[in-house]
Amino acid sequence: MAASPGASGQVPDLSAETAGPVLTVPGAPPPFHVLAKPTGASCNLDCEYCFFLSKEMLYPGSRFRMAADLQQTYLRQLLEAQARAPEVVVARQGGEPTMMGLDLFRRAIDLERTYARPGQRILNTIQTNGTLLTEEWGEFLKANEFLAGISIDGPPTMHDAYRADKGGKPCGVPGLGHQS
Repeated sequence: MAASPGASGQVPDLSAETAGPVLTVPGAPPPFHVLAKPTGASCNLDCEYCFFLSKEMLYPGSRFRMAADLQQTYLRQLLEAQARAPEVVVARQGGEPTMMGLDLFRRAIDLERTYARPGQRILNTIQTNGTLLTEEWGEFLKANEFLAGISIDGPPTMHDAYRADKGGKPCGVPGLGHQS
Protein backbone atom coordinates (compact mmCIF):
# COMPACT_ATOMS: atom_id res chain seq x y z
CA MET A 1 0.00 0.00 0.00
CA ALA A 2 1.45 3.36 -0.99
CA ALA A 3 1.61 6.22 1.47
CA SER A 4 -0.59 9.24 0.83
CA PRO A 5 0.84 12.75 0.69
CA GLY A 6 0.40 14.71 3.92
CA ALA A 7 -0.69 18.33 4.25
CA SER A 8 2.71 19.49 2.94
CA GLY A 9 2.31 17.42 -0.24
CA GLN A 10 5.28 15.27 0.80
CA VAL A 11 4.95 11.50 1.00
CA PRO A 12 6.17 10.43 4.46
CA ASP A 13 8.95 7.84 4.69
CA LEU A 14 7.28 4.74 6.18
CA SER A 15 10.18 2.34 5.71
CA ALA A 16 11.07 -0.03 8.53
CA GLU A 17 14.28 1.91 9.17
CA THR A 18 12.44 5.12 10.02
CA ALA A 19 9.09 3.94 11.31
CA GLY A 20 10.37 1.68 14.09
CA PRO A 21 8.37 -1.10 15.70
CA VAL A 22 4.83 -0.51 16.89
CA LEU A 23 4.76 -1.82 20.44
CA THR A 24 2.50 -1.40 23.43
CA VAL A 25 5.47 -1.47 25.80
CA PRO A 26 8.67 0.45 25.01
CA GLY A 27 11.68 -1.82 24.60
CA ALA A 28 9.64 -5.00 24.16
CA PRO A 29 10.69 -7.40 21.41
CA PRO A 30 8.61 -7.42 18.25
CA PRO A 31 5.68 -9.83 18.70
CA PHE A 32 4.59 -12.38 16.13
CA HIS A 33 1.26 -14.04 15.50
CA VAL A 34 0.48 -17.74 15.07
CA LEU A 35 -3.00 -19.01 14.16
CA ALA A 36 -3.95 -22.48 15.42
CA LYS A 37 -6.52 -24.62 13.67
CA PRO A 38 -7.26 -27.27 16.31
CA THR A 39 -9.78 -29.06 14.05
CA GLY A 40 -7.81 -28.59 10.84
CA ALA A 41 -10.31 -28.43 7.98
CA SER A 42 -13.14 -30.16 9.87
CA CYS A 43 -16.34 -28.16 10.16
CA ASN A 44 -19.94 -28.87 11.07
CA LEU A 45 -21.15 -26.79 8.12
CA ASP A 46 -20.89 -27.29 4.38
CA CYS A 47 -20.85 -23.73 3.04
CA GLU A 48 -20.90 -23.58 -0.77
CA TYR A 49 -18.05 -21.09 -0.99
CA CYS A 50 -15.68 -22.64 1.55
CA PHE A 51 -12.31 -23.40 -0.03
CA PHE A 52 -11.13 -25.11 3.14
CA LEU A 53 -13.55 -28.06 3.18
CA SER A 54 -11.80 -29.68 0.22
CA LYS A 55 -8.67 -29.93 2.36
CA GLU A 56 -10.33 -32.75 4.33
CA MET A 57 -9.92 -34.92 1.22
CA LEU A 58 -6.13 -34.54 1.35
CA TYR A 59 -5.99 -36.63 4.52
CA PRO A 60 -8.48 -39.51 4.21
CA GLY A 61 -9.38 -41.05 7.55
CA SER A 62 -7.88 -38.22 9.60
CA ARG A 63 -9.94 -36.92 12.50
CA PHE A 64 -8.17 -33.54 12.36
CA ARG A 65 -8.02 -33.15 16.12
CA MET A 66 -5.26 -31.44 18.05
CA ALA A 67 -4.04 -34.04 20.53
CA ALA A 68 -3.43 -33.01 24.15
CA ASP A 69 0.35 -33.53 23.88
CA LEU A 70 0.51 -31.42 20.72
CA GLN A 71 -1.57 -28.70 22.37
CA GLN A 72 0.83 -28.64 25.32
CA THR A 73 3.90 -28.50 23.08
CA TYR A 74 2.36 -25.79 20.89
CA LEU A 75 1.44 -23.52 23.80
CA ARG A 76 4.74 -24.09 25.62
CA GLN A 77 6.78 -23.28 22.51
CA LEU A 78 4.61 -20.28 21.59
CA LEU A 79 5.03 -18.75 25.05
CA GLU A 80 8.73 -19.63 25.29
CA ALA A 81 9.36 -17.98 21.92
CA GLN A 82 7.74 -14.80 23.20
CA ALA A 83 9.12 -14.93 26.74
CA ARG A 84 10.06 -11.23 26.70
CA ALA A 85 6.79 -10.08 25.11
CA PRO A 86 4.39 -8.41 27.55
CA GLU A 87 1.40 -9.77 25.61
CA VAL A 88 0.92 -12.93 23.57
CA VAL A 89 -2.08 -13.57 21.34
CA VAL A 90 -3.31 -17.15 21.16
CA ALA A 91 -5.67 -17.30 18.17
CA ARG A 92 -7.86 -20.17 17.02
CA GLN A 93 -10.08 -20.77 14.00
CA GLY A 94 -11.06 -23.72 11.86
CA GLY A 95 -12.67 -25.51 10.23
CA GLU A 96 -14.79 -25.03 13.31
CA PRO A 97 -12.76 -24.85 16.54
CA THR A 98 -15.74 -25.32 18.88
CA MET A 99 -16.05 -28.88 17.53
CA MET A 100 -13.11 -29.67 19.82
CA GLY A 101 -15.30 -29.07 22.86
CA LEU A 102 -14.76 -26.96 25.94
CA ASP A 103 -12.27 -29.36 27.52
CA LEU A 104 -9.61 -28.45 24.93
CA PHE A 105 -10.12 -24.76 25.67
CA ARG A 106 -10.13 -25.25 29.45
CA ARG A 107 -6.89 -27.21 29.15
CA ALA A 108 -5.46 -24.39 27.00
CA ILE A 109 -6.19 -21.81 29.69
CA ASP A 110 -4.51 -24.04 32.31
CA LEU A 111 -1.46 -24.53 30.06
CA GLU A 112 -1.24 -20.80 29.31
CA ARG A 113 -1.21 -20.09 33.05
CA THR A 114 1.50 -22.71 33.52
CA TYR A 115 3.81 -21.41 30.76
CA ALA A 116 3.20 -17.66 30.84
CA ARG A 117 5.95 -15.57 32.38
CA PRO A 118 5.12 -13.52 35.49
CA GLY A 119 3.25 -10.40 34.40
CA GLN A 120 2.78 -11.65 30.84
CA ARG A 121 -0.75 -11.14 29.48
CA ILE A 122 -2.31 -13.82 27.28
CA LEU A 123 -4.97 -12.63 24.84
CA ASN A 124 -7.17 -15.47 23.54
CA THR A 125 -9.18 -15.19 20.34
CA ILE A 126 -11.55 -17.51 18.51
CA GLN A 127 -13.26 -17.26 15.13
CA THR A 128 -16.36 -19.47 14.95
CA ASN A 129 -19.50 -19.99 12.91
CA GLY A 130 -21.33 -19.80 16.25
CA THR A 131 -23.67 -22.72 15.64
CA LEU A 132 -22.30 -24.81 18.50
CA LEU A 133 -22.12 -22.02 21.09
CA THR A 134 -24.15 -22.56 24.25
CA GLU A 135 -24.61 -20.70 27.52
CA GLU A 136 -21.70 -22.73 28.91
CA TRP A 137 -19.48 -21.64 26.01
CA GLY A 138 -20.55 -18.04 26.52
CA GLU A 139 -19.74 -18.15 30.23
CA PHE A 140 -16.33 -19.69 29.50
CA LEU A 141 -15.45 -17.16 26.79
CA LYS A 142 -16.51 -14.26 29.02
CA ALA A 143 -14.77 -15.56 32.14
CA ASN A 144 -11.53 -15.98 30.19
CA GLU A 145 -11.89 -12.71 28.27
CA PHE A 146 -11.79 -14.26 24.79
CA LEU A 147 -12.15 -12.01 21.79
CA ALA A 148 -14.77 -14.00 19.87
CA GLY A 149 -15.59 -13.40 16.23
CA ILE A 150 -18.70 -14.98 14.75
CA SER A 151 -18.86 -15.44 11.00
CA ILE A 152 -22.12 -14.05 9.60
CA ASP A 153 -22.70 -13.49 5.89
CA GLY A 154 -25.35 -10.80 6.27
CA PRO A 155 -29.09 -10.82 6.98
CA PRO A 156 -30.69 -14.27 7.41
CA THR A 157 -31.77 -14.68 3.78
CA MET A 158 -28.27 -13.88 2.51
CA HIS A 159 -26.57 -15.87 5.27
CA ASP A 160 -28.68 -18.97 4.60
CA ALA A 161 -28.26 -18.80 0.82
CA TYR A 162 -24.79 -20.38 0.96
CA ARG A 163 -24.37 -21.64 4.53
CA ALA A 164 -25.85 -25.03 5.29
CA ASP A 165 -25.16 -27.92 7.61
CA LYS A 166 -23.85 -31.26 6.34
CA GLY A 167 -27.44 -32.32 5.61
CA GLY A 168 -28.07 -29.29 3.38
CA LYS A 169 -30.29 -27.45 5.89
CA PRO A 170 -29.64 -23.70 6.18
CA CYS A 171 -27.82 -23.07 9.46
CA GLY A 172 -29.43 -19.77 10.44
CA VAL A 173 -27.71 -16.72 11.84
CA PRO A 174 -26.06 -17.56 15.18
CA GLY A 175 -27.96 -16.07 18.08
CA LEU A 176 -31.06 -15.45 15.98
CA GLY A 177 -32.08 -19.03 15.26
CA HIS A 178 -33.18 -20.19 11.83
CA GLN A 179 -34.95 -17.38 10.02
CA SER A 180 -36.16 -18.93 6.72
